[in-house]
Amino acid sequence: MSKILMFNWKMNPNSYNDTEKLLSIYKKTSRKNIVIFPPSVFLQQAKESCDQIGIQNISSYDSGAYTSQISAKMAASCGAKYCIIAHSECRETFRDSNTSSTIIKKIEEAYKNNLIPVLCIGYTSSNIDQSDDNVIIEQLKPVLDNFTNKQIYIAYEPIWAIGSGKPAGIDDIENAVKIIKQINNDRNKVSVLYGGSVKSDNIEELSKINGIEGFLIGGASLIEKELTSLLQN
Repeated sequence: MSKILMFNWKMNPNSYNDTEKLLSIYKKTSRKNIVIFPPSVFLQQAKESCDQIGIQNISSYDSGAYTSQISAKMAASCGAKYCIIAHSECRETFRDSNTSSTIIKKIEEAYKNNLIPVLCIGYTSSNIDQSDDNVIIEQLKPVLDNFTNKQIYIAYEPIWAIGSGKPAGIDDIENAVKIIKQINNDRNKVSVLYGGSVKSDNIEELSKINGIEGFLIGGASLIEKELTSLLQN
């Protein structure tokens, strides 16, 4: 079975027309197990081209006076089926809103609205001096301990690998998978993704890593040649 590919567009593209051009590449593929995470303003536009779309972040609140926030209910009404939670860029930029308690609330909101959460974990600049094992445990255990028999994707994304052109080493990724599985202890339906400089020239090797069931892909999802190759993989 081929791996699931999740494409995080981040704050790209810049216009409706540019989005149409990018979506035209996705329309050409017959591959089914892909998810697109466009900026929220392009969710409905993306839904017309891809069966499975997701939102890049959600609020921990369901409604109210929270300017700029997007609720899980809103995302679901636009056709989203997945949501990214606590991406490393959000952990860095919005630290106060990505504490364990807030992340738990976001996941609860996702489940209430039938969204499948994609929880990101891994080094940030604030904990780069810690061991990877401790970082994963600190970020993941307080969250997973609150859920039972739930479907969730865990994306291991060490911040130093994102956008660097060089993914984490195979031993590092295998160790992360092992720790994630140990923390979960078969309590939830966990699927492990890897993210961080995934490209067409390394995805085949990364796909061989035991326990990795897919990838969260950033920059390569915006480059026509890279994207076309990834979709053919």
